[in-house]
Order: sequence, then C-alpha cells, then structure tokens
Amino acid sequence: MKRKHKIYSRPKRPFDKARIDEEVIIKEKYGLKNKKEIWRADAKVRIMRQKAKTLIKASEEEKQALFEQLKKISFYDSVANRIRNGRFKGYSADAGMGHSTMGSDSKRVL
Repeated sequence: MKRKHKIYSRPKRPFDKARIDEEVIIKEKYGLKNKKEIWRADAKVRIMRQKAKTLIKASEEEKQALFEQLKKISFYDSVANRIRNGRFKGYSADAGMGHSTMGSDSKRVL
C-alpha cells in the first residue's frame, strides 16, 4: 500500500498580515472552501517550476513530456495565449516564455 504524502505545505510565517489578506481575497474571488486549497495550488505550481528548472539540461523527450503535462491541465496554452495578447503581467508579448521583465523581488502574478 502506498503511503499518502501531504500535498501542500503551510506558510513559514503563519501570521503574516499581507499574506493573510491576499489569501482572503483569493478565497472569496474563487469561492474556495479553505486556505488549504490555496496552499495546495501553490505547491503544484512550485513542483512545476522545479521540474522546469531541471529540464533546462534535459533531452527533448523529457521537455515534451513536461509540456504535454502542462497542456493536459490547460496551463501551458492559457499562459502562452496571455503572453501573446499582452495580458500577462511581468512578461512582454515578444519576449516569449520564461523571460521576465520584472525584477527578482516580484510577487506571483497570474
């Protein structure tokens, strides 16, 4: 029998006012049940970023596998379309995927 792993991680600072306010807005906007759902989504994005970073030196087959996985959850197509239409903050329309025009202190923006 497989061991169940936790699919989210709690914030390092549990009483950070700015983070709590941001989570309340997200929770109300998308009708989420609790903040655990926000943390779960953050964990999924973190995992995808880690995979993308390791695939820089990987073969084309492994890169295509990641793109197929992102297309399956309809993440890749939506981000690519938003970049093309100039609606993705932090990225220019002609820069393409992964070339941020924001500084390193930027927050997550989607």
